[in-house]
Amino acid sequence: MPGGFYFFVVVACLLSALAIYYFFVASGSWRLPQGNRPKVLERAQLNVKVWADKQTGFYYCAGSHLYGHTQSGQYMSQGEARQDGFTAAMNEPCR
Repeated sequence: MPGGFYFFVVVACLLSALAIYYFFVASGSWRLPQGNRPKVLERAQLNVKVWADKQTGFYYCAGSHLYGHTQSGQYMSQGEARQDGFTAAMNEPCR
């Protein structure tokens, strides 16, 4: 195949990538699905006691089978856990 064909393929791929970027990112039409957006906690939820596992980076709510049962964890408030970078184990805040 001639070298001009490969050049055409590379240019077509770059133009496609630019079009995708413009229409989905730069235009602002791309948004996270509602379920993946960070949840805002109410003041009362910030004080809920959780078990934060330092090894995994997750925190567990009371009633969870891992609540208080991992070796590298500690009790703290949900607000402290989130501030320290922990994520809710099931991606749902404790109530």
